Amino acid sequence: MDPASCYQRDKNPPAEAELAAGYPLRPAADDAPFVLQRDPGDEHREGYHSHDRAARERDATEQRHTFTIPPGHVAVTDAEGRSTGEVRLKPTWPQDEGEAPEYVDGKAYVYDAASQTFAEPAPKPEHDATTNAKPTNPKDTFGVLKASLSFVSLPVLMETAVAMAEGGFKYGAHNYRVRGVRASVYVDATFRHVSDFWEGMDIDEESGAQLSHVTKAIASLTVLRDSMIRGNWIDDRPPPSPKGWLKKISAEMVHLAEKFPQPVARYLANGKRGPGRILENGE
Repeated sequence: MDPASCYQRDKNPPAEAELAAGYPLRPAADDAPFVLQRDPGDEHREGYHSHDRAARERDATEQRHTFTIPPGHVAVTDAEGRSTGEVRLKPTWPQDEGEAPEYVDGKAYVYDAASQTFAEPAPKPEHDATTNAKPTNPKDTFGVLKASLSFVSLPVLMETAVAMAEGGFKYGAHNYRVRGVRASVYVDATFRHVSDFWEGMDIDEESGAQLSHVTKAIASLTVLRDSMIRGNWIDDRPPPSPKGWLKKISAEMVHLAEKFPQPVARYLANGKRGPGRILENGE
């Protein structure tokens, strides 16, 4: 083959050869100088020409779109629906709207019957109300793990404070911490206050602050528990009953409920009737 025909062949290579190479094979103009080109960021690297970057991007694209999805998995796509080359477990979606969401990769997917699709949750706000922690304040993350009065009812807490003050005025504040208490005394006091409340007496007549029997019961248990924490209480409880005795008795209530699935409604205060079957004659 003469040199002229070889030159003409090189100037017009077949299209499949160019596609296989990934870049044009036609030589530059005869008078154009050869310049070694590099990708951005390759200034300090040797051996990389301009076509290398395109080849790497092409290989990455092919790798993302040519992979095997294992059984029970689905492909992970980006926001534009393109495959990322990753797979995850295929979720089993709930069938009805309103059912508990399915969690995939930590995200909750909720079924929308109108659109028959499964929607991802909205991005978490800067302030996460579920944990009361701000990502920008690490102290909040540790603070929520400590005992917090924000969980306590402040009205009940303040009423208990008045009940404790009432006892302090009578016997001297914090006397129970110095002398200690006997368990039976404060358990009996608690039962008396609870019994009075259950039998319809709302206010403790002996209370100078006209406090509820429930509040006085809470104060009684507060004194007992404080003395237990300090270790100066007197444990005069009786010998314990067999372990699980209450659980066995509760099981009898289950059998009773099975025998009477529709019990007659109980009578309540003020002439009311509770839940259950109410007889037509009012009995």
